[in-house]
Amino acid sequence: MLIIAAYIIYEQQVPFSERYHNETLAFQLRIDKNLVGPYAVFFGDSHIQGLAVQELNMPAINFGIGSDTSQGVLNRLSLYESTNNALFIYLAVGFNDLKDRSNEKILLTFGKIIEGLPGDKPVFISLLPPIDEKVFRKVNVTNSRINRLNEALVKFQKTYNNVTIVNPGLKLIDSAGSLRKQYHIGDGVHLSPQGYAVMIDYLNQTFRQRSLINSDQRVF
Repeated sequence: MLIIAAYIIYEQQVPFSERYHNETLAFQLRIDKNLVGPYAVFFGDSHIQGLAVQELNMPAINFGIGSDTSQGVLNRLSLYESTNNALFIYLAVGFNDLKDRSNEKILLTFGKIIEGLPGDKPVFISLLPPIDEKVFRKVNVTNSRINRLNEALVKFQKTYNNVTIVNPGLKLIDSAGSLRKQYHIGDGVHLSPQGYAVMIDYLNQTFRQRSLINSDQRVF
């Protein structure tokens, strides 16, 4: 009874988002310890968590956690052993930072993330995806601000030899630069199955062009 009571108190005191993050992380680390690899390792927030990496033409593992931030990824990256034997590391995070962190602070955290990863592994950084501004309306989250942050992120490709910038969002926008209606689930942010299909096709083409997949869709 004391254990049950203690757990109830814990649930009441710890925000759901924090409990979810910690519980998901615990499950991921169990998976990580059993990986023989090498795998393409994906880190990020809900945009990554919803990605069916099984549809990429390579062995891949998904370590996305919904609502995660760049600081959250930085805090947990060193816990994963699979990064040391990765085909490459893919990062897609930063959207959830926009509501309460400046672009400058987000960029500083990205730098720390890259410097904490194995320097001999290719790192792909995904630019932040666009939103549908007709649906998603937040003061600190606009496509204009996302574009400014993305422009700054592009510079990482020149700063770090092992970093490549990718931009799946280019395939998802309308003529005004907003996320197309058919590519989100109705909230203006999270991708629909159609949106993810476009993203998967973009990633497969990108990795093939980078010689990570050959023409027979086998991993080198």
